[in-house]
Amino acid sequence: MSATIVVSASIAGNTFVISGKSQDKGIEEMFPEILSQLGPESLADLKKLAESFQNQANIGNVDDDIPELVEAGEDAPKAETDLNAAD
Repeated sequence: MSATIVVSASIAGNTFVISGKSQDKGIEEMFPEILSQLGPESLADLKKLAESFQNQANIGNVDDDIPELVEAGEDAPKAETDLNAAD
């Protein structure tokens, strides 16, 4: 598939336009090309970023220990009635 890309520029206006047919790609398709363009410092930063995402995912699992809220149902009106009777 041949894509036609047109690049237009107005240097005086500091404006550049790149136009053509867009393509939707997943990050997994682009990742090898991105990695080849990163330097050693960027790779270290990327590793730290991945670790922070992993830590956030692990923190999100902590909520599993919290029990679900249970509605009071018929007990709520009884509690109100009991409070009113005490007045």
